[in-house]
Amino acid sequence: MRLRFHPLARIEYVEAIVYLEQRREGYGERFEAEVDAVLDRARHFPRSGAQVPGFPSQVDVRAFPLRVFRYTLMVGFEGDSAVVYAVAHQQRRPSYWKDRA
Repeated sequence: MRLRFHPLARIEYVEAIVYLEQRREGYGERFEAEVDAVLDRARHFPRSGAQVPGFPSQVDVRAFPLRVFRYTLMVGFEGDSAVVYAVAHQQRRPSYWKDRA
């Protein structure tokens, strides 16, 4: 399955890496590794994420929370491709990313 980041989600991802690395050395790398693992799971098991309501039927948006860090990847599936719409912190601005889908 082809997976890409929405441009704003890519910025969020990089900003989270930088922020976490500044907070504690090595956390940026750990975050990257966890995101990679979650994206791998999303590619292989797209229905394992919790379905996010409120989107057209042709786009299946799922939430994939990270286990160690307080972030959730919002991934939309359409056919054989997937788009990461947000790398969303779990305690900030819920649903801010929904207009990206």
